[in-house]
Amino acid sequence: PILQRETLQHVIKPRREWVNDDIYHNFNTQSSSQWDGLTHYGSPTYKCYYNGITPNEITGKPGTRNGIQAWAQRGISGRGVLIDYARYAERHGIHYNPTLRHEITVSSIQQAAKEQNLHFQTGDILLIRSGWIKHYLTLTPSQRTQLSSSPPQCIGVAQGEETLRFLWNNHFAAVAGDAFAWEAYPRHPERGFMHEVLLPLWGMPIGEMFYLEGIAEECHRDGIYEFFLTSAPLNKLGGVASPPNALAIK
Repeated sequence: PILQRETLQHVIKPRREWVNDDIYHNFNTQSSSQWDGLTHYGSPTYKCYYNGITPNEITGKPGTRNGIQAWAQRGISGRGVLIDYARYAERHGIHYNPTLRHEITVSSIQQAAKEQNLHFQTGDILLIRSGWIKHYLTLTPSQRTQLSSSPPQCIGVAQGEETLRFLWNNHFAAVAGDAFAWEAYPRHPERGFMHEVLLPLWGMPIGEMFYLEGIAEECHRDGIYEFFLTSAPLNKLGGVASPPNALAIK
């Protein structure tokens, strides 16, 4: 996994004849597709997590605050909208390596939306397809190991006030993408890291490493880049993040 996170170990445990259990070891919810929850990143500026929560209130025990179980109670669902930046870049001759830092600007998102005949609405869940997952799945095991052990970089949305104003003014409910940080990584030396705003100050879910190839192909086929998105996070008391368990329904 990227950022040298743990590798999930799956064991099928026979109980008796015709009966099996699953055992998962080293399950780091950040190692694959996930929603970042409200205790994943706090604000270094304001010294708190979302709703002013302090580190000593995050225990994972009864009474813990901001755990992923709060999202599991109702789930995450709404109108999903896809910006297919990978196809946009191909059309416009924009060349990049998804495993190196490359910024997806607000202007390119807006232009891609225009070309897709996509109009944003209040409460949309914004999905950005960069092509990172598609590229990663072409790598050999040794190439993946090399990538995970190298200084991490990836394509993502450009940091800064322009992007934050774009997200705020369009009233998105959540954001997600197929790259491992959603925003360009590493952080910009002057414009910072938007995780430190979206999660602790806005309470906005951030989805990462979503597999978007199937829905992108369907949207490209019929020219409609909106769909019903439903997601059921883990009902784990105090969980920091969760696999999305997401479906896009058209």
